[in-house]
Amino acid sequence: VPVEITACGELYFQFLDGLSIHGFVFRAEGCVGEFHETREAKPFWQSLDQLPYSQMWEDDRYWFPHMVKGQPFVGKFVFDGENMLDYRLALSEHVNFE
Repeated sequence: VPVEITACGELYFQFLDGLSIHGFVFRAEGCVGEFHETREAKPFWQSLDQLPYSQMWEDDRYWFPHMVKGQPFVGKFVFDGENMLDYRLALSEHVNFE
């Protein structure tokens, strides 16, 4: 269970097939309990200087460092399937939930 959670980012994804996703990124200062594997992921600990970006979605390398620093951001990404075509990332003062 994550603890000391703060909103850190807002992400917009547009796919060429018409799918669009609006999501939020939260940062936790710690966790209590144990990780559990899901259909989507098998969680594991990794040092920040060895993050496996090659195994992650292409957009992660752009916003993840800001999340780690606790710097709020807004990212907009365009994908064709799993291939990222374009992106914009802006740092912000806070995350807007409206």
